[in-house]
Amino acid sequence: MWPRRWEGRERPVEELWTRTAPKGGPWSHKEGRVAQVTSLALADALIESGGADRVVLVPCAVGGTSIVEWLPDPEDAAKAGTLFGNCLQAARFAKGLRDVAGFFFHQGESDARDWIRGPYWEPMARTVLIAFREELQAPGLPIVLGRLGDLSRETKKERRWLDDVVDGQARLTLPRVSKVETTDLPMKSDYVHYSLEGQLELGCRYEKAWSALEPRCGDVS
Repeated sequence: MWPRRWEGRERPVEELWTRTAPKGGPWSHKEGRVAQVTSLALADALIESGGADRVVLVPCAVGGTSIVEWLPDPEDAAKAGTLFGNCLQAARFAKGLRDVAGFFFHQGESDARDWIRGPYWEPMARTVLIAFREELQAPGLPIVLGRLGDLSRETKKERRWLDDVVDGQARLTLPRVSKVETTDLPMKSDYVHYSLEGQLELGCRYEKAWSALEPRCGDVS
């Protein structure tokens, strides 16, 4: 894996990770960095399945952020310094390298702590996903939504509105959206984040969910 620093951007997505076939080259990770491990497992699974010989990953995840923070700016969706704007700029930049073939979204833990964001997670997430497709001019872009895992009883005490978020994820229906179950994945000792094995399995499940959304004309931008 090779990090490429992007220049000339006010607050770019931290790194662009690429993985090239053949599989088996060395790559490193830290167990706590879920997005990296899961993304690389996804890339490996895509290559192994024959879905791609080269995968460009555009990591946009920012730990601990709420769904409100991911809403696009109503005046400028690509506004630098916003989570949606940074991710959108990164995706547009990546379009110069490869077609944008999918969007993977796994979010909601922090919203389970809030009495407003929890119950209203679904309409806000819907807004984010629809806006991302619109801004990329890719109405059929495949989207994979990771559902929240099975948190421990103690963890649920801190996230009183977890059931609202989970129910919202179940209700969220859009064309060309596939959902990934995570309740059976092994967790770390904090019962919020997945263990290394769980992260790797999640990447494989993302690949299967994406592959089930068979590409059709107009899906990629």
